Parts: sequence; structure tokens; C-alpha cells
Amino acid sequence: AYYLKHGGEEIEQAWGVVKEAVKKLPAEIREKLLPALTKAEEAFKKKLRELLTTAYKRGVLTLMDALEGASGATDVAESPVYRKIADVKSQLGPDGALRTALVDAVRNAAPGPAGSAMAARLQAASPEELVALASSPELKTFLSSLADYDRPVVLAALDPVNEAGERIAQFDKLPDWAKAGGSHSQLAKDHADSPFFGAAFLMANEADRTIMGLLTQAWRELGSTGPAPGLEGTLPNEEEEEGEHLDPLIDTEAMDRERGRSFHETRDMAGRIRETGHADELPSKLIDDLVKQLGDLADGARKDAARFPGGRKLARKIDDLITTLRGNPSAHLAESACAALKSWIDQHLDETLSGAQRAIAGTVAGLVDAAAHEIAQLGEPETEGEHAAHDPAQRSDAHYNEQLAMLARQRGTVGRPLGRGARAATAADRAVAAARTTPEKLEAEVDRIVNHPYETTWWRSTLAGWLNQHKREVSQWILDRNRGHTHSH
Repeated sequence: AYYLKHGGEEIEQAWGVVKEAVKKLPAEIREKLLPALTKAEEAFKKKLRELLTTAYKRGVLTLMDALEGASGATDVAESPVYRKIADVKSQLGPDGALRTALVDAVRNAAPGPAGSAMAARLQAASPEELVALASSPELKTFLSSLADYDRPVVLAALDPVNEAGERIAQFDKLPDWAKAGGSHSQLAKDHADSPFFGAAFLMANEADRTIMGLLTQAWRELGSTGPAPGLEGTLPNEEEEEGEHLDPLIDTEAMDRERGRSFHETRDMAGRIRETGHADELPSKLIDDLVKQLGDLADGARKDAARFPGGRKLARKIDDLITTLRGNPSAHLAESACAALKSWIDQHLDETLSGAQRAIAGTVAGLVDAAAHEIAQLGEPETEGEHAAHDPAQRSDAHYNEQLAMLARQRGTVGRPLGRGARAATAADRAVAAARTTPEKLEAEVDRIVNHPYETTWWRSTLAGWLNQHKREVSQWILDRNRGHTHSH
């Protein structure tokens, strides 16, 4: 623990001594050594962080567990995640909506003895047996015996039962801390590949604008009439000169040019994030070409749909993907949407499609599969050490319960039930409203913004607006997290 706290400072000082020594060398030697030294320092620190992360998780956390023991599993019975799964299970119960819809569909599609027998089995089965029967070879044989126009009716009622079974199975595999729902630390991540990056960006943006507005007002009240000298305009955006790779520590003009380019790049990215809700920028040619090809194939799938109704459903699925791709999706959502259409096609190549429609489906499957793989390759994949730094499997009960205890102490004087958070005006909100002068309001607003989100409400409308705008993005992250396809950060 001492080394983690103080060792970094000692290492930083050591590298600083080396760099200062290199700067004193003759220019022709210094200019060659300094860039290589900077890269070596970055590589060294990155490897050190990976080693320290592994040591901490294998050593410190293991020791905490040994000393504290399993200090009680998290109570998940009242968590939103648990309640949703309980609702899904109820829909598979004796009078549940999903079970009733499936039984009715079987009876209507097959009114004879075979249909009555299958409906009776579905009605009498326990929820677990119902899920198993819904995906069994026996039911597939029953479906194959139905007329072409009856089979889609039963499949429409069967798919939700299978999806419910999958959700329950996923939930059962989750550790207790995941069943308890996302923690504040999980939701407040601000790195660009976080599912909540767009929300974090907008809330930070609102906080910046609020504080800067009050600061500007306070300066005006103190007599300021405009920007300070040197801040009247904006930074220039100069193109990088050919062969320009000079170290800013040596070439101050290169540093100024880089600062200007970074300023404009950041400002442009900010506008894109406000519009799309994420930081990804997919290649426009890839998306435009894919949308054009999919549109033509969807038109082809609709042909002869009167005799082969599966073509109409295939076209709707293709149209759904086109809508997603036209909506400036994140790389994660675009990849997931392409993979989902490929999976759907693999499961629905049946007699409801004509030969031509099956050929179209095969072409679509190939296109979206290739697109999903290409999108997955965008960006630099994280290393094993970086992944381990936010791997939920490494998290111990002792560590999690310590976080809960700290949070409970922080909220102890508020008296709200665990996890509900502030919904009405709080003391921090009232302090802002009561401030009479601009400096008082500035101080109260800073206190409110930096306070724990459970103690304030200023962020709620921004978060709710972002969630409503990007339901598809958030839903896909939740699904993939519950399926174990992504880590929880």
C-alpha cells in the first residue's frame, strides 16, 4: 500500500532527472534522444501499472478477504434488476401472459388431438419446464407438422418465451454485485468507450457552462468588460507540416500548432458527441455502401411476399438495421445490430421464404457479418492488463461491501432508503436557490455540482434526456453486459 501511494512519485522524479540530464546535451544529440526517451518512459509506466494492478488484486484483495471474511452477500431482492427478472418469471407462470399467448397460439394453429396434447403440456409445465420445452426438438417437430400459414403464428408466441428463458439464465449466472445493479462508480466512467460516456460528457458540459456563466457574471460585476489580454480570439487551426514530428519541449512553435489543432479537434468532437451521444466516428463510406446494398436487398425480399410471408419479415429486419445505421450509432451498437441480423437469418431460413428470398437472406448475412467484423477491428484493442483493470470477475465481496459501507456512512444523515437517491430538492439545491449574490451562488453551485449525486438533483434532467434520446444504445449495452459479451465498465 505504501509503494502504491508513494512509489509513483519516486519513479516520476527518477525519470525527471534523466530527462533533465538529456536536455543539457548538445542539440544534435538531444533531439534524437528525447523522443525515444519519452516513448520508453510511457512504455515503462504502462507495464508498471499492469503489474501493480495484478499485484493489488492477487495480493491486497486476497488479504482483505482473508482478514474480513465473506462479510455477507449483497441483498439483491429489492434491486431493479431483480424485480425485472421476477416480472419475467411471473409471465411464464400458470396465468402469465407469455405462457397464455403460446398455449392459445398452439390451440388455434392445431385444433386437433396433437395440438390439444401439446397445449396441455405447455399449460401444465413449471416455468423451468416451459422454457426447456419451448426450445426442445419435440416442439420443433410439432412446428414442422403445421401448415405454412400457421407456423409463423406459433413462432411469434414462442420467440418471447425463449427470450425470457435466456434472460433468466443470464441473470442466474450473474454475481450478486451485478444483480444489485450498477454502482455510482460504474456509471460515472468518462472514458470514450464507456456506454455512459455521452451522458458523462453532457453532465460535465452542463457543469462547465453553469460555473463559467457564474464566473463571467462575477467578473462583470467586479468591473471586467471582456476577455483578458491574449484571450480575445480563438486558437488557429494550422495543418501539420510535412515531416513535422518535433518534440514540443524543444520546438515551441510546434507546441503552439499542436495546441491549436487539439483545440479544434476537441471542439469538433464535442459537437459530434452532443449530437450522437457517443465519441465514435464510423467510416462514412462503409456505412453508406452497406445501407445502399441493404436497401436494394430489402426491396428484393418484399417481392412475392404474398405467397412467402417470411420475405416481408426479412425486409422489416433489414429496414430496422438500416434505421440503426442511419442514426449515427456507436461502433458497439452498429456491430451488435449487424451480428443480431446475421443470427436472426441463421435461425429463420425456413419454408416461409422462397428460393429467391433465401438467396437474398444469404447475401444479407454475408454483408452484415463482414461489416460486423470490420467495425469490431476499429480502434486499438485493449491489452490484458487494461482489461484486468476493470474486470468485474476480480472484484471481491469484501471490496464491494466496503464500498457499500462507505456509501451508507456518507448518506447516513440524509435518511433515504438505500439506493433511491435524491428526487426532490435537497439541502444543496436549496442553498443555490437561497443565494443572494453572484459569489454566494457560485460557491453554492460548486458545492452542489461536486457533491455526491445521491445528494443533488441538478444532473437528473440531463441524464434522463440522454437516456430517452439513446434508448437503443443503452439497451444494447445492458443486453450484452448481461450476456457476458462485454465487461461492466
